[in-house]
Amino acid sequence: MFGLGHMLSISLSEIFLTLGFRYYSGIVGTTTNPGDTQVFVASMNVTYLFALGISVIPLLTYKEEEVVWTTVKTRVKYYRRSRLGNR
Repeated sequence: MFGLGHMLSISLSEIFLTLGFRYYSGIVGTTTNPGDTQVFVASMNVTYLFALGISVIPLLTYKEEEVVWTTVKTRVKYYRRSRLGNR
C-alpha cells in the first residue's frame, strides 16, 4: 500500500511537470508530450529543481535535540512527585 507521502510526491511532480511544459511551450491548454524534446527536457529540469528545493528544506530546518536517558526508578520518582506534590 502506498503511503500519503508517496502519493503526494507523485501528484506534485506531475503538477510541476505540466506547469513547466505549459510555460516553456507557450501554449496554455497543452498536455505534457515527449514529442517536443526541448520543451519536455526543460520542464523535467524544472521538476527536478523543485524536488531538490523541497528536499533541502528539511535539511535546513533540522534541529538536534538532546536525548536524556532515564531509568525506571527516576520515572517513578518523578511520577510520584507530580501526583503527590513536591514532598
